[in-house]
Amino acid sequence: MRHEMACGVLLFQNRPRRSFLILLHEDDRIDLPKGRLERHEDELECALREMEEETGIARDQVRVIDGFRFVTTWVMTKRSGARVTKSVVLFAAEAEGPCAVHTPDHDDYAWVSWQPPHAFPEHRTLDLALAAWEAFAAATKQRAPRRKAS
Repeated sequence: MRHEMACGVLLFQNRPRRSFLILLHEDDRIDLPKGRLERHEDELECALREMEEETGIARDQVRVIDGFRFVTTWVMTKRSGARVTKSVVLFAAEAEGPCAVHTPDHDDYAWVSWQPPHAFPEHRTLDLALAAWEAFAAATKQRAPRRKAS
């Protein structure tokens, strides 16, 4: 069975409010900035490249949060009938914000206020990633995202 891997970023911003980014599709699907891992890349390089390509937010505008790496894997059936194992690897990053987002490959975007628990029943990967972030943040005493001391 063929294996496909995508990498992406669970992106938080501090201002104007604590929030995380979702990308929107015309058919009411939601997604995170992510895409296919290329041969010459490691997972984090792929995640940051995809974030830049899908949001217009440059990697030097964000801080990758050390220690957070979420992975989920499932088997899917392609339109052709072929079965494929698909893995998604997500990293967490934060920006001070407010961030201007440009979504050339998506219809729109939204910054979702950080008010757990969150529920996106139509997007299992996002639900699992947010739950993993909540556990990670609690274990490491992080907030999502942290506010800078004034």
